[in-house]
Amino acid sequence: MMTDKEQGLVLLMVLWIVVMFTVIVGQFCYTMRTEVNITRNFRDEAKAYYLARAGINMALKKIIDQIPTRYTAPIPARESSTANLPWRVNMDIPAVPFGDGWFKVRLDNENGKININKANALLLQMILKPFDIPEKQKYIIVESILDWRDMDNFHRTYGAENDYYQSLPEPYRCGNRPFQDISELLLVRGVSREIYDQGLKNMVTVRFDPEKKIKTLNVQKPTDTYKININAVSVEILRCFPEITDEIVQAIIEFRREKNFISPSEFKKVVGEKVFSPMSDYITFKNSSYYTIKSSAIINESRAKAGIQALVRIDYRLKNFKIIEWLDYLN
Repeated sequence: MMTDKEQGLVLLMVLWIVVMFTVIVGQFCYTMRTEVNITRNFRDEAKAYYLARAGINMALKKIIDQIPTRYTAPIPARESSTANLPWRVNMDIPAVPFGDGWFKVRLDNENGKININKANALLLQMILKPFDIPEKQKYIIVESILDWRDMDNFHRTYGAENDYYQSLPEPYRCGNRPFQDISELLLVRGVSREIYDQGLKNMVTVRFDPEKKIKTLNVQKPTDTYKININAVSVEILRCFPEITDEIVQAIIEFRREKNFISPSEFKKVVGEKVFSPMSDYITFKNSSYYTIKSSAIINESRAKAGIQALVRIDYRLKNFKIIEWLDYLN
């Protein structure tokens, strides 16, 4: 028979064992709960990603379905049902419920940006208007862009060619060819990282459709050179045009919410002669075949989000597409 002291020791040992098992079980439950949450988050992020992909696919289908053929009339700009509205660039497209969540898509067309391989000096000067930099630096940037994309080594008054770039602490050669990517602007004299990140990168493009040639007496003449699509242009670029005011910019936005501009006279009626006159030589109403599609998705009752940005080229004749660039990102 155990003494009181021995019974006390046994009771103490039992209590320690219970405490130890309680800690082990508690830690096990915490670990399992953490792993379950991680697995659930991973699952929801995967769902969100594929929802975003569904948005990209839906946008591609909408663009291709809206291509008119010789047998079908173009889709009208207005429909009685909001759900049946065509998806257009610069349009606030409503979120689409899908599966366990929803996706939201935005369409942009590269013809709504300034093409740094095609724009003349006036257009290049125009997009530098919002930046708080000295006028001389603007001239340097414009003429250096023109020098970068031409094929010779003769620099303009404020431009730069090989002799300038080779004299830098970390020398490199001037492009002397068309820009291959907008990030090349960071190599151009006068273009700082600050200017580039503050908005310049969102205003320019290097993507353009091959120029149509008109053969007349064996002379080929390019058409629609240096023009941007007024239906696809961003608010930031609209504000760069001469004589334009915030009220006129708002009027353009309000008009585009309902439908696209289809003719110079229609656009002139909204903006007035004073604004239209200097803009008329630089605007068109056609989309290029290059579209940027942004799709973001959220899973219901979850913090999981995902997004995709894709640059695609639409073949209007064959009604198919080619993906040029693809960027996945988690929000």
